[in-house]
Amino acid sequence: HKVLVDMQKNYDGFNGAVKILLQKADESVAVKNNIIGVVASLMTVPKQYETAIEMALGSQVQNIVTESEENAKKLIAYLKQNNFGRATFLPISSVKERSVPDFVKAKLNTRGVLGIANELISYDKKLDPIFKHLLGGTVIVDNLDNAVEIAKATSYTTKLVTLDGDIINPQGSISGGSKKENTTNLIGREREIEDLNKALEIEKEEVRVLLEKQQKCNALIAENNDKLIKIGEQIHEKEVESAKQTENIYRIEDTIALQEREKRSTDFSLE
Repeated sequence: HKVLVDMQKNYDGFNGAVKILLQKADESVAVKNNIIGVVASLMTVPKQYETAIEMALGSQVQNIVTESEENAKKLIAYLKQNNFGRATFLPISSVKERSVPDFVKAKLNTRGVLGIANELISYDKKLDPIFKHLLGGTVIVDNLDNAVEIAKATSYTTKLVTLDGDIINPQGSISGGSKKENTTNLIGREREIEDLNKALEIEKEEVRVLLEKQQKCNALIAENNDKLIKIGEQIHEKEVESAKQTENIYRIEDTIALQEREKRSTDFSLE
């Protein structure tokens, strides 16, 4: 949890100019006022769709969203002035929405189709133009076999992405393979932090319950220790009393023995 929070705070995983702009936005109101946010942090993606959405977006996941072209122009000038590198900006006012062709929509009930990508995620409605531009023309499918069948049926006119991240592009090219283990999960990071927050709350509650039990046990132990001390004192008193009684018995026995000797001595003299 700490590692992920630190990564999020430091914008680890973001490239060059994007990372710099996000860091500068935390320091400068002038920069911050021109940025709405980076694509990766402006949407909530269900866990089962994270890989598909990440692969569908590719490098666009790091694009910076702005209100207008003027905001984008100011940020580009800032990058040039400071030699910070290049970034891609998506002004809400100018991006063109993409959509799935109607004849493809008619086939969305086909086996394996999970939905249009932008409709499977959550985001602020004012960002509708952005996410329709990025994902409105992409269909998410459960696996590659079904994706190939759908691509054939729709004459390779629509971008199809599987849950494993395999992509069938319009005109028929296919991308796929394994995902690098060290790939930074920019989309899933916030969700993972939230999951860990929930897990931590559960763990904290379990610890709280255990601490209450421990306190009750400690109180019971202390109470029993007090009882043991009192019992020990009572035992000591009884032992002292027993020792006195034993001493009295010895004294009486000595007295009896003495009297018996004296008696025998007297009896002997009388004879």
